[in-house]
Amino acid sequence: MTRLLLQVAPAGSFVPFIPPLRRATGLGMAELKRRLETGEPLLAFDSFDEERSGEIDGIIRKIRALGGEVRLLDDEEGEELTLEHWRNLRRRNARIGRELADMDDMELTRVAAVLPAEACAIGKALPGNWRFEKETNRLIAEFDFDEELMNLLRRLTEEEFGAKLYQIDREEISFAEEDEVTAAGLLERYGAYFDGEG
Repeated sequence: MTRLLLQVAPAGSFVPFIPPLRRATGLGMAELKRRLETGEPLLAFDSFDEERSGEIDGIIRKIRALGGEVRLLDDEEGEELTLEHWRNLRRRNARIGRELADMDDMELTRVAAVLPAEACAIGKALPGNWRFEKETNRLIAEFDFDEELMNLLRRLTEEEFGAKLYQIDREEISFAEEDEVTAAGLLERYGAYFDGEG
């Protein structure tokens, strides 16, 4: 169920429905009037397109505020979806989109942890393969998104080590301020994927 059709049944005169529907559909007045009179779908949209689905939700609210009835049909099955079902579908699609983005992030980026030199003894006790960088006088370890990183993040949220974390592209070697992240933020976003909940 990816492609949905929108039908509108105006209450009384179709005139108040024309402006919002013309903006949404791009149809001319004559074609719009014909479709409203025959009950033919006004537009089709991809239910996975979050931006377009948001626009459709706004159209539905306007039509209902004008007293019109709205029907959403599955283009493949021809079955009608309730508005509640469609909104649940939107939430599910948004969640799937976020999960796919997270998976891309975990595949395409890594996390670099940086500790000040005075934390040398602590670095050895933390998960990871730490190396001392003489030029900057600091300890650095790089992590893929795996259980070892999750263990480090948990330790960093429990104790203060003065560590700085950076989520960087795999090819990146510098640590920019805009790439800085927190252990708690990373755990909140990605931790469930490693706890068997995601």
